[in-house]
Amino acid sequence: MRIALEKLGYYDVYHFSSVFEHEAHPGLWIAALKAKYENDGNTSKETFSRDYWDNMLGRYNAVTDIPCACFAPELIAAYPDAKLILTTRSAESWHASMLRTIHALQTSYLNRFLLLFSAAYIKRISSLMDLIIEHYFRSSILQFGKQVFKDHNEMVRRIARAEGRELLEFKLGDGWEELCGFLGKEVPDLDFPHVNERDSWRRSFGLGWSGRNILFVGLPIIFGVVGVCFAVR
Repeated sequence: MRIALEKLGYYDVYHFSSVFEHEAHPGLWIAALKAKYENDGNTSKETFSRDYWDNMLGRYNAVTDIPCACFAPELIAAYPDAKLILTTRSAESWHASMLRTIHALQTSYLNRFLLLFSAAYIKRISSLMDLIIEHYFRSSILQFGKQVFKDHNEMVRRIARAEGRELLEFKLGDGWEELCGFLGKEVPDLDFPHVNERDSWRRSFGLGWSGRNILFVGLPIIFGVVGVCFAVR
């Protein structure tokens, strides 16, 4: 979806890989997660104001993927003119992909050992992923992931209905026509992007390969962890 949006002219699309591009962002997202989930329900609307999000996302014209998707209600409220795209797939296929990527990485003893020798910002990104699992996935992707996925999708639908927001439910196999019609864009003369994110993610992080890890290979694109995208301009 990120690649498709870029092809349609949304040149700055925030994605989990974008976290690696800004040294301060892991800490900012960690602070946001703690404010949302560790504040005994006392987080006010002012906490996650438009100014708050513009501080991190102001240069971008669309967002997708975690950690943004963990704040879908807050982002929807902060950007009232944004169109919403809910990328959908079966909960079973999504869960299987998650178990082979983020869950596999964060439960890897090798990864945990090598993190001891990693740069500080890599440690913060790992801490961010741990916090997302703890709070958003109720401490276990394996046990609760599918239900969180279903709850997330229904929550986005419910908010869109209640607020009269423009929402497109989109499967990546649907092609350009519906997406372009929703966004008011011309259908490009090219195939819809297709990337095997799970396999490329595993290769890049060395999952299943001995001697390779996040510390040495950096971050690839992680797509569709929880699918909600906001096209904001």
